[in-house]
Amino acid sequence: SLKGGRDVTRMLGRVHARCFRASAPRAGGAHNPEWLAPDHNTWATHINHRIFMQIVYMWPVALVLSPSMLAMPLDLAMGVLIPVHAHCNANMIISDYAHWITKAKWFDTALRMALVPVTGLTFLGLLNLNLRGPGLTESFKALWRKPAEP
Repeated sequence: SLKGGRDVTRMLGRVHARCFRASAPRAGGAHNPEWLAPDHNTWATHINHRIFMQIVYMWPVALVLSPSMLAMPLDLAMGVLIPVHAHCNANMIISDYAHWITKAKWFDTALRMALVPVTGLTFLGLLNLNLRGPGLTESFKALWRKPAEP
């Protein structure tokens, strides 16, 4: 027991209740459909975290396997996972900062709708790099190589 008759377990329970995400989850996007606002629902946030962990685990393996054809499936997988992860996180940025510009709901929706083609173009660009070019990891490794002498 502590001073004033407070029980330690009761006090720890209060501390636990004050941790991150102690409040109820936000509603599923009052003015945007779920596919347009993936940061407003719990399942998309969980998927986003799992995608991030897959990228973290795949990236070092792909860097080690990079000159071989064994890296191609990893490059293709990351070419899908990276744009999806970036799309979810960009929506979180829109949720956090778009209201500083204007509180109009159409502005939030317009930003989210503009993000969809950007994500699509990113996916197509990485697909092109992986299928027609050297691949994602080999391109990344090329950033640290000395340029070829003419």
